[in-house]
Amino acid sequence: MPLIRFGVSIDKILLSKFDRFIKDKKYTNRSEAFRDLIRHELIQQQWKGCQEIAGAIILHGPHQPAQKSTKTGSSESKTSFLKLASVKC
Repeated sequence: MPLIRFGVSIDKILLSKFDRFIKDKKYTNRSEAFRDLIRHELIQQQWKGCQEIAGAIILHGPHQPAQKSTKTGSSESKTSFLKLASVKC
């Protein structure tokens, strides 16, 4: 999706705090941080509005009791589990 540029007016002190936030969270630039904050707020509003939200739960671990390897003595039986879910309140 193409990006659209627009201007934002912001107080100098607030911008300094935002720049510290960007550095602490290791964002590469202000735009990336701003997009993440917007996404986060929109998701929060969806939850408050009880709209349907989709997500994924991924579990990684042993599927069955591990079999010990005769060569190394370590267990090598691992599997991944993916569950897609839709939640509606």
